[in-house]
Amino acid sequence: MTMDGAIAAGLLGPALLFAPAADAQTGVALFAADCSGCHNDVNHPRALVYNAAGNAAIIEAVNARGMGAAGSLADHESIAAYLDSVKPTISMAPVPHDSTGTRIPLRDIIVSAAETHASLKIIANIVTVSPPTRGTVTYGFAGGFGLPSSVTYTPFPGQSGIDSWTYRGVGTEQSTTIRAATVNIANADGTLTVAPDANQHGLTGSWYEPATSGQGFEVEIFPNLHGAGRGFTQVSWFTFDTKAGGADGQRWYTLSGEVPSGASNLALTIYRNVGGNFNAGPVTAGQAVGTATLVFSNCTSGQLTYAFTDGTGRAGTIPLTRLTQNMTCVSAGPAPTSADFALSGNWYDPATSGQGLTIEANPASNVLFLAWYTYAPNGAAAGEAGQRWDPGRRRDRRRSGGRRTGGGGHAGVAGANHHHRPDPRRL
Repeated sequence: MTMDGAIAAGLLGPALLFAPAADAQTGVALFAADCSGCHNDVNHPRALVYNAAGNAAIIEAVNARGMGAAGSLADHESIAAYLDSVKPTISMAPVPHDSTGTRIPLRDIIVSAAETHASLKIIANIVTVSPPTRGTVTYGFAGGFGLPSSVTYTPFPGQSGIDSWTYRGVGTEQSTTIRAATVNIANADGTLTVAPDANQHGLTGSWYEPATSGQGFEVEIFPNLHGAGRGFTQVSWFTFDTKAGGADGQRWYTLSGEVPSGASNLALTIYRNVGGNFNAGPVTAGQAVGTATLVFSNCTSGQLTYAFTDGTGRAGTIPLTRLTQNMTCVSAGPAPTSADFALSGNWYDPATSGQGLTIEANPASNVLFLAWYTYAPNGAAAGEAGQRWDPGRRRDRRRSGGRRTGGGGHAGVAGANHHHRPDPRRL
């Protein structure tokens, strides 16, 4: 099995994580054959097709009005996947310190004011899904046939650094997929924050929001997994149901996506696994339930913006702080190495694929932190309520005087369950 296949078949089970890339490759030819002859900035705006990026239903809605692409629904899904992979994004757009508003072109959504074709009005408005945390945004659109939409970002007084938010185009029939944007607010002296290249293993580790301590994220970056400058990330999210409860209220998700070198925001898919049993079969498969954007402002802070597509409407932004000390992350230049920290990452037993461990071995903090995401002993029939997770932490006794457990009152992996578990493998 290839490394790509091992990841896709590992923690998520047969989730086909890399299917969108294959669809996008097919979509290149289909777009050239079925779309580019019309969407060529002569007959119709070429950028108008980005409304359908990632959402073939918009192509189908246009087709229903007599003006869409030829081919099957599968063809349209491939075209939508291709458009999603090449759509323009707002990435680290510079914003002056304490400015009264910076207008930024929004080239991935067009809301047409043209009267020529009613089918061009599938998308009628642009709305925020999860707002920025350091400023406000307003949208401008419907400026004329083919003209790009725009967003005006206004920072709160005294703010600087990286901010992000998500938005989408909406209409009475269909909506675009959720899009993410990042801006870089200048410091008072006019300099801009230099974000680290996300395509490095040094960002691997444990991250959380202090205000919601007891839940958090385990991140692993696989640098250059898909070739030079094309990394991959696997993220484990340990959280709770929206309602208070006991163990049945535990929830965990996995997130994954490409990590291009130099990218400031990482587009991730959120997966949910259900139907498993503790340390036993069956193998479970991850089902996509949302999208997220992960941004690292520096080696010790960042934020994750998320939006669920499972009908719950959950969306928001979580500021992230590294739980342990930075080991090998650098903002620029060659990174140091650490044999112990290199063991940090995802581990699993192939016989129970769909559950596993994420581990951080951090010599600088003198701690081994791990999180185990699994299921109740008879969780297969319980749906989400069958999910279970346990964190554990161990310090060097020579320096800390003993062992402590972590994670907001959980017993920790070592004491929570006494079943035999096979030796895990590296994902």
